[in-house]
Order: sequence, then structure tokens, then C-alpha cells
Amino acid sequence: MAIIPFHNEKELLGKIATGDERAFEIIFNRYYDKVFRYSLRLLQEREPAEEIVQEVMLYLWQQGDKLAEIKNLEAYL
Repeated sequence: MAIIPFHNEKELLGKIATGDERAFEIIFNRYYDKVFRYSLRLLQEREPAEEIVQEVMLYLWQQGDKLAEIKNLEAYL
């Protein structure tokens, strides 16, 4: 497993807004488990929880300029 260096989330969100796939990958990897566990706790089924995580991450990718408004990414997700 590759070591991912710490990045400022504000910086990463700005890069995602410009289409930077690597920045999105870092955010995806950083938050996938948290969003998945939360979804699984609510839905009690693995497959729908995984689908929710995919939808959440896709929505984040599609937000563009709105990403600059996010103050707390973990709470937002």
C-alpha cells in the first residue's frame, strides 16, 4: 500500500474543482471507510451502503466551484 502524504483538504478541494483526479483519489481514499461505515450502520446491508458511498463520492466530484464553500469536509460528507 502506497503512503499518501498529508494534504490540506482545502487545497485538495480546490484541485478537485479543477478536475484533478489525484486529489480526488486522496479524498476518496481518506473518507471511503468512514462514509461506508456510516451508511452500513444506517442501512444494515453492505451492497446498498457501497452504492451510497459511490453516489456521495460522485456527487463530490461533480460539485466543482462549490467545493470552495466546504468548511468541514468530514461533516459535509
